Amino acid sequence: MSTVLTEPQIRIQNVDIRFEPEGREPVTAAQGVTLDVPLGSIVTIVGPSGCGKSTMLNAVSGLLEPSSGTVSVGGQKVSGIRHDVGYMFARDGMMPWRTALQNVSFGLEVRGVPNHREVAREWLRRVGLAQFENHYRHELSHGMRQRVAVARTFATDPDILLMDEPFGALDSQTRLKLQELFLSVWESSRKTVLFVTHDLHEAIFLSDIVIVFTNRPGRVKSIIPVDLPRPRLPPAELAAAPEYQDIHARIWGSLKDEVNHF
Repeated sequence: MSTVLTEPQIRIQNVDIRFEPEGREPVTAAQGVTLDVPLGSIVTIVGPSGCGKSTMLNAVSGLLEPSSGTVSVGGQKVSGIRHDVGYMFARDGMMPWRTALQNVSFGLEVRGVPNHREVAREWLRRVGLAQFENHYRHELSHGMRQRVAVARTFATDPDILLMDEPFGALDSQTRLKLQELFLSVWESSRKTVLFVTHDLHEAIFLSDIVIVFTNRPGRVKSIIPVDLPRPRLPPAELAAAPEYQDIHARIWGSLKDEVNHF
């Protein structure tokens, strides 16, 4: 069955984000952005480069204060850096002087979790790296490093996940495998996820809702529900489904005029 969408866990209301670098013209990255991320859903933002997608994630995490408007999580206005948020980037972020196990356990150690090694070891098992817990970053492939990042992100049990093109640097085959792995892990927890990608297939495969941003300054151009059953079909089968093709056409139809180049 598809995800049942409920009250918003993340609410962004009429947000503007402007940067005023010294000696240069001000830049408006996002303007009048209003969107909701329902509890337990995956909502993905797509749009041209430089349209404020990543900037919006930073506003939700508390790393960046909006110039105007409000961002709230769980009904509370975001007013500083949040510690209940898991953030995953295209770069794996592994500390090269720590093993895979030590990387996954780091956030747990900081939080004072007494059994942090056991929790980290279980998450490495869940992402298929049980035999690699003592390996260092240089001993792991790019795909393995991102598996470590998935384990590290989920291990601290954050309320929400912010994911900024986490699989964007991988080759296409590894990317598909990581997308499937992420969904299988997510299905067991149903964390609230705000995801950013340039890949329309990834957006449809993962998401309950896809939000299309305009070119800069980024505005919400369209909100497109992804009414496909969960658990999702394998990527190749899903892409052949008429329902998938209709959603893809709707997203691309909204996005294509905003894209400057391929």
